[in-house]
Amino acid sequence: MIPATAIIHTRNSERYLAEVIDCLGDFDEVLVCDMESSDRTLDIARGKGCTVVSFPPVGYVEPARSFAMTQARNDWVFFVDSDETVTTALVEYVAHFIQTPPEGAAALRVPRRNMLLGRWVRSTWPDFQTRLLDRRKCAWPSFIHSRPVVDGVTVDAPLSGAGTCLVHKAPSLSEVMERADRYTDREVERRRRAGHRPGIASMILKPGWYFIRSYILRGGFRCGIPGLVEACNKAYYKFYTLAKLYEKDISDRSE
Repeated sequence: MIPATAIIHTRNSERYLAEVIDCLGDFDEVLVCDMESSDRTLDIARGKGCTVVSFPPVGYVEPARSFAMTQARNDWVFFVDSDETVTTALVEYVAHFIQTPPEGAAALRVPRRNMLLGRWVRSTWPDFQTRLLDRRKCAWPSFIHSRPVVDGVTVDAPLSGAGTCLVHKAPSLSEVMERADRYTDREVERRRRAGHRPGIASMILKPGWYFIRSYILRGGFRCGIPGLVEACNKAYYKFYTLAKLYEKDISDRSE
């Protein structure tokens, strides 16, 4: 067994959960941190022999990540989203990494292959995610889209033809839009605390830049319609973050 705890955060995650858990059978513990699911998520998790803990739903996952780290029975923790599968090659690499970590290593970044509309969107590759942590040397800030703070060296897993990676299962476009609406609300809160104020130039140029970077510079055009949709999603997310930030400014001034 790999002496680590694989942590999965769930919120009505029955769609892929059994498949995700099955990829993690070599880990000493699979811990499901559930945020008040109302579907079959908990039945699936318990039926697969997972440790189950609860965390209040707050609309995004980062606060629950910090909590789950304290509930694991191993010092090495490996985070996997409830719509991500783990390749056999990545499981083997993680096992070797924990057994013989590089000097000073406290975290591992792994590449992720993102799927959309039935295709691998190569414009997002390698989309490195910091997922393996030595919890004795790491902390996860509670704000949205935060990255773990690591007291030590963060190592990148090798890029081996997309074999050693996470695979992000394809969401529906409705799920993409729902997440964007929810996440941009949280993003606005963070940016307001940082004193960000949007102007018309940034609302025109920044979404355009996100589209160009995804569709042209990163080769999204090679992925056909899924690549186009992904680039539009990037621009949409940026535009509505700025638009909602402007909306908040107007509301504050009117008050």
